Amino acid sequence: MEKKIIILLEVLFVVGALGFYMVKELIPEYRDSHGSSDSFLNAKHYHNMVEWNVDDAVHFSTVFNSDQKIIHIFFFSKTSTCLYNQNIEGNALEDGIKKIVQILIQQDYLKDDTTVFLTRYGDSSYDSYLESVKKCFKEYDLSSFIMEKENTIAELSEELHLAPSTNDKNILRNIDFYSKEFVRAYKNEQRENESVEDFPESTARHYANTVYKMLEKKMVEENITNSVKADVLSSIKIDTEEEYLYYLTQNSWYYVLEGKIYAFIEFDDSYEIVSFCYLGSVDQAREGQCP
Repeated sequence: MEKKIIILLEVLFVVGALGFYMVKELIPEYRDSHGSSDSFLNAKHYHNMVEWNVDDAVHFSTVFNSDQKIIHIFFFSKTSTCLYNQNIEGNALEDGIKKIVQILIQQDYLKDDTTVFLTRYGDSSYDSYLESVKKCFKEYDLSSFIMEKENTIAELSEELHLAPSTNDKNILRNIDFYSKEFVRAYKNEQRENESVEDFPESTARHYANTVYKMLEKKMVEENITNSVKADVLSSIKIDTEEEYLYYLTQNSWYYVLEGKIYAFIEFDDSYEIVSFCYLGSVDQAREGQCP
């Protein structure tokens, strides 16, 4: 019994060490590889937000902090992704709003006869925000009609048919997940339009081998000769030399038997899924499911 407990503790240690290694070594530049609109909202910096609905064509919301800087954009429509990764976030209200207006004009969404609904989610800094919008419209000779509304994030969550919650942090998180779906769809469409080449088998095998060799290293260092079947930490993002990220899926697993590692390593790049089965060594690997 004690031996089984020791083996289980060793496996848990290996899995934990594996997770630390992958986060530290495989994706050290993960955050840096993201654009200005890719991060998730840090709710503790939320001060207020103003939602835009431009002629029911472009629908999004800008979140700003107590320093009156735009820190996040929620996308509520496909067309709103024209603002994606345009370095709007991080700007003071006036500068960020000016960028938004410029882009909407360039995309022909904002014109003289446009009706813009601005919805505030609190009074904090709203007057400054509205003044910046009016100033920008005047600068670009826009006579667009501005309508003002008021709402709460709980009511917005209900309008978006999201899971109900009484916790503002959870509500903002759910809204962010909803927004990220438009971003994901936009990225996939961009890839298809650009005729991106499928995930090459040689590239996929290289990343799978990297993960497998890491498991081998840990097995030797921890003197593990046998272990129970364990997940290979699903949803780990693999940073690459390419623009896109690859993920280990929840189907991935491994175990050690008589000093040999048997593993199923499956990648998902949000475009296709590629998998490899390792039967005791890196040289005994084949593409596809394990038998």
